[in-house]
Parts: sequence; structure tokens; C-alpha cells
Amino acid sequence: MWSGKYTAVDPSLLLNNIQDNLPHYANYRQQDAQEFMNHFLNLIHDEFSMKTTLITELFYGQLQSTVKCLGCRQTEITKEPFSFLPLSISNYNQKSVLYVKVDGEQRLVSIKVNSSIMFVNDLIDCFLKQHEPKLTRDRIRAVQLVNNVVKDLYDGWQSLRSIREEELAIVEYPEKSVHQKHIWCNFIDHSTNKVFRPPTLLICPNQNCTYLHLSDQIDQLLGHLCSTTNAPASAFHLYWIYRNEMRRTLKVEANTDEDLPSISSIQIAMATEWVDIYKKYYNTNHSTDKSMLASLLTDYFREDYLDGDYHCLKCSKSTVAQHKSYLCLPLPHVFIIQLKRFMYDVNSNEKIDTYISFPLYGLDLNEYTVTDNDNKPENSSSTKYDLIAVSNHTGSLLSGHYTTYAKNTKDENWYLFDDRYVRKLDSDKDIVTKNAYILVYVQKTG
Repeated sequence: MWSGKYTAVDPSLLLNNIQDNLPHYANYRQQDAQEFMNHFLNLIHDEFSMKTTLITELFYGQLQSTVKCLGCRQTEITKEPFSFLPLSISNYNQKSVLYVKVDGEQRLVSIKVNSSIMFVNDLIDCFLKQHEPKLTRDRIRAVQLVNNVVKDLYDGWQSLRSIREEELAIVEYPEKSVHQKHIWCNFIDHSTNKVFRPPTLLICPNQNCTYLHLSDQIDQLLGHLCSTTNAPASAFHLYWIYRNEMRRTLKVEANTDEDLPSISSIQIAMATEWVDIYKKYYNTNHSTDKSMLASLLTDYFREDYLDGDYHCLKCSKSTVAQHKSYLCLPLPHVFIIQLKRFMYDVNSNEKIDTYISFPLYGLDLNEYTVTDNDNKPENSSSTKYDLIAVSNHTGSLLSGHYTTYAKNTKDENWYLFDDRYVRKLDSDKDIVTKNAYILVYVQKTG
């Protein structure tokens, strides 16, 4: 196919062979693509009549399951082979939103929403329930954030449809009294005067504000910057802005009681070399993978509790235990992920059409891995993968149609395979859709 000699290949002989060996596929009823792929790989593996084959080397990895009894603290470790990773999804969509805290910390959060979440206040309520249950709605505000600058404060009854998700951020408001006000603290590069991160909020008196009223809050923010970059105190310069335009140096002597009339904001300026370190840290640790696939992987490998569902051999009884799964190194060359869209239930034939975003390049599984001491990799095993194919399903559980997107590694183009029809895609932007069912990733080398 990739040679260009054929535009389509008739797989009749292959189908006949599969039907002879797997009678389940002898009729023309709709079949599950993941089940077929698994059966097909096993069929090829069995043809070799060997324990280790090309199939096991390319497609198979190991999952390690660790269970710790919370009574006697005994740990049980088991391993099992896998050729695909099934990830459960729900009928909830998710929004990835930047959350900026009072202490300077910032992180991307995934907020599960459904069709009833239509307004900003609805989204904030979901955020509070899922991420900050101890805060109240008056302590959180949704803002329009563009290039680290707050352009607007969103009204609680503003429709989410009118807001661009990439410009939506959630900011924590510090608690204040009626005699206090909120002011912004902006973070700038001392050399360029450009903002390098989102602002945070401070509180100060409505009148007669001095540095002493702000010192603890500013020290907390400086502590955040220093802990992230190891920058010395000399890397920072502090300024206060009055009447929204005039800038003056903020005197930080311990005994200063200089009045800061009409103060409107604070600026923390940091030397460029430390700004670069800070930005690199947040690009690496907070922004590399904003996809919802990353959230599903985190859920799959999250530590959970087995409450009475685990029988401890040492305790000789059912007990509470901690359970966690890992991917064993080395990882398989081909990593297949199934997005579980079908609910096989006697009372339901529902298909889940939730849109799941996933990366085309650089899927990193490192945080979910553990070294297999029984099979240590001779060389450092890559944990990064690039997408090579997607199997899509349209329709319902009872009736539907499969198509495939696949990348030609010779010409670096993506192609759509739809029965006998094959065409080159104009852009890889069309690959991520709500119909994605099976994702095939190939290990990056070098």
C-alpha cells in the first residue's frame, strides 16, 4: 500500500483464513475492532509455535499490580502481559483550565462537565466540588487570560459557549474584609518588561497601605519563585503601580512605613536567566500534555483502595488494602490504547460519544512506569510515543461503520482508509475526533 503501487488491496484470502480459524467472524455482523485486533495478533503469534515471537516483541508489555494490606502491611506483587490498554471513559466531557492560586502555584486542571453545565457559575461549582471543596464561590473567579495578562473578568451568568477555552482561567481570590481591596501582582522579565506568568491577587487596606501590609504575601510569592528556580534574592526587583500607570520602586526595609497612595498593583521583576528557568519548568511539568487522554491514563494508574474486597493471606481475612498498577520497563514498541466507548450491559446498548483529545506526538508514559527487576532493559527504554494510526467508529453498538487514519512514515502524510476508498488528508488537525476508538502509538527512537 505505502509503495504507491496499489490504491487498495482486496483482503479476501486473509478474511477466509481468519474465518477458518476464528468462526466467530464467519458472518457479516458488526464486530468489535479491538476484539478482532487482539484475536488477529494472537492468531499470528500461534502460527510461530514459539513462546517469544515478533508479535510478543512488538506488541506485548507487562503490567505490575501492587496490593498492600493496610492491616499487616504485607505487599503482594503480580505481573501479567498485555497487548492493549483499555481506558474507561464516561459521558462527561472535560475542560482543561489553568488554575492560579494565591500562593503563586499554577496548574492545569481537568473539570468534568455534562450538557447541563452552560454558564460560568456552573463551571465554577464543578471546579469547587472536584478540586477545591473547602473554598466558596466568592473565593474563585473566572477570567479571560491572554498571554499571561487578565483581559476581562467573566460574569457568572456568561455562557460558556461564548468563551474560548484556551483563554479561560480560574483565579483564587484571597479572603478580605470590607476595609480591604484586591490588587493584582504581575510578574515581569526585568530586562524586557514582558509578563512571563499569570498574575495573582493580593489584599491591602482601602486607605493608607504600606509595604508592611503586603510583605507576608509578597514573601510567599518570592518563596514560590525561588523554590522553582533556586534564584537568589538579588534576582528580584519590586515595584508598586499607582493610578494604574506610574511605577515606583517598592522599599522593603523592615521598618519602612512609607504610604503607598492610590496603589493599583504590584510588580515582581525577575532577572531573565531565572525567568527562562521558571518558564522551562512550567512548560515541562505543567503544559506538555493538555490532552484528556493524559487524564484517563492518570485515572487508570491512580492508587485506589480495596475496601473489604481483598483477602489477605497473612491476615486470613478480607481487609482494606491499597492497590496501584504500573507499566513495567521495557515498554512495547507498539502501544495500543482502547477508548472504551461501548457499554456492554443487558439493559443498555449505549455508545459513549465523549470527545477525548490525544497527542499526535510525544505521548510520555514515564510517570506510570516501574523497572522490571526480572527483565531489566539493557539500554534506556524510551517512554515516549508518536501516534501512527487511529481506528474510528461511527454509529451505535448495534449498527456502525469503522474507518482508519494511518500515517505513512515514508512521506510523513496521514491517510484515511474507508473500505476500498483511500485518500490523503490535507491536515493532521482532522485526526482527533469524538469517533476515535483505538489509538496505535509507536515508540520514539533516538
